[in-house]
Amino acid sequence: MSIDKWEVVGAIASAVNALASLVAISFVAVQLKSSNRIAQAQLINELERDISLNTDVYVAIGGKWLDESVDLSDADRAGILRCISFFERVHLILETRVVDISIIDRTFAGRFFILFNNPKVQRLMNTPEMKPYMTSIVDLHKQWCEYRKEQEPTLIDFKRFSDSDIQEVQKNAIQ
Repeated sequence: MSIDKWEVVGAIASAVNALASLVAISFVAVQLKSSNRIAQAQLINELERDISLNTDVYVAIGGKWLDESVDLSDADRAGILRCISFFERVHLILETRVVDISIIDRTFAGRFFILFNNPKVQRLMNTPEMKPYMTSIVDLHKQWCEYRKEQEPTLIDFKRFSDSDIQEVQKNAIQ
């Protein structure tokens, strides 16, 4: 039984073709993973740019909103609404698993908890006009607290938005 040289050449060509296919598939996989990371980075950059437009809200939280005798102005309410809308978008991004919560946590946790742990914001969130926003914000708060408890319970004081506060907000959101 003799082996024809063309059979050998054909076998070698098939092996080279299979190897080239594996290299091409590996290259495509690496490119897809790289593209995904770039898209996530662009999304985080866009979110960071959006939240930075609300610095007035965070200045107020650390300033005039600490004084219980000062009421929220219409501009304050509008700023809070912008932040709520922003965090609703973050909630949607997490629900669709576009970005992992660990990335969102490192970038936005401080601003989220500072905002939603503020007593004036909590009172505003319990008003009827805020009812449409409550489900996603409460869900996001719960998800974020659970994540942070798993990672490091002392990362941020999330207890000020207490279970009774959340239950009150949920009750108002359902009505």
